[in-house]
Amino acid sequence: MSEIYSETNPYRRVERLAAFLSVQDDSALPLVEEALDPFDWRLGGAEYDLLLRFWAERDPKAALAWAVRVGSPIYKMGSIRSVVESWAFQDPAAALSGIEIVELLSTDETLRISQVAHVQGWYRKNPEELEEFIRGLGIGRRRQRALRSFTHAMNSDRGPTELVRWGEAVSEEDMSYKLDVHRQLLGTLVWNKESEMAERYCDNYCDGPFGKGLRNILTRARFRSGDDPAAILEWVGKTPEIDAEQTDNKYHSLWVAYTLWAAQDREAAVDWMTQHVQATDPVTWLPALYEEYARHLATESPAQAIPWAERIEKVGPRERALVRIARKWLQSDAEGAERWLAQSDLSKAGRARARDFSIPSFLPPSAKAPQAEPAP
Repeated sequence: MSEIYSETNPYRRVERLAAFLSVQDDSALPLVEEALDPFDWRLGGAEYDLLLRFWAERDPKAALAWAVRVGSPIYKMGSIRSVVESWAFQDPAAALSGIEIVELLSTDETLRISQVAHVQGWYRKNPEELEEFIRGLGIGRRRQRALRSFTHAMNSDRGPTELVRWGEAVSEEDMSYKLDVHRQLLGTLVWNKESEMAERYCDNYCDGPFGKGLRNILTRARFRSGDDPAAILEWVGKTPEIDAEQTDNKYHSLWVAYTLWAAQDREAAVDWMTQHVQATDPVTWLPALYEEYARHLATESPAQAIPWAERIEKVGPRERALVRIARKWLQSDAEGAERWLAQSDLSKAGRARARDFSIPSFLPPSAKAPQAEPAP
């Protein structure tokens, strides 16, 4: 071991340590424990992982307890994952009980890592048995987390096409489980740069009985993965408007997509919208974005934002948008804002809210105040 430690080339050192440990039996365990405590700082994370895996293959409970209580904080997350994954591959039930060590002594983050690793190790051993376990977890974060790990493992093992086939074949008897599968499957596809396949999957299921919120989940996942915001928005815009409910869901998804884009790059989102509203043949769903468009225009020019807010069809959202713009305008040009307020179509209550800076502008009117009333 000392000779291996003295190797200055990190690639060669890891290679030699792996070769050495692969031919050792249980009698080498005390040597490995000694090498880990205290850990020789000439070594790196790869060597740390190899030593802990050797320990976990022989005494995973002790290895996990050591990693949680006294292991190097620099390598803690990776070491917990390695030990739990190895333990779950050997004995999923015992590993599940062993995670209680992490629950009692660590943070939510280490608990999350251990649960993910447990699924990954169990998947290698028996994926069918694992799926039955996950299904039985019931509604909640734990099942969502386990399914996310399961779908990632399946995607790596069998590829995205087989992952989709599995998701489609999941029984519809348990509606909540079917919806959970859809949600995590879409996220896994996007994470693995399969956005087109995720779009097709969503087109098939996002507007069906097991599609509640799926389009919004996919939209957020695509933004997190760095997909083109304009392409995301235009994809959402292609959603059919078969009935009132589907149209409302589509318009909400459009709002989600545009809001995420504007939060990420306001100037690009505003430029895109300006270009499209000025087109000779604008797409029919642009009015769904007028409120957000007006809000972001108001950052630089409240007067320019007003006409777009006034085009909002529904009274409540229109008044809310105008109140927000008026409040921003009052802060930058009180005289100009007051001139507009005097001749605006805002209700009396709306004008009062615009001038009242004691409450956030995004709060809805109180239950006693009418949403709109004729201007005096």
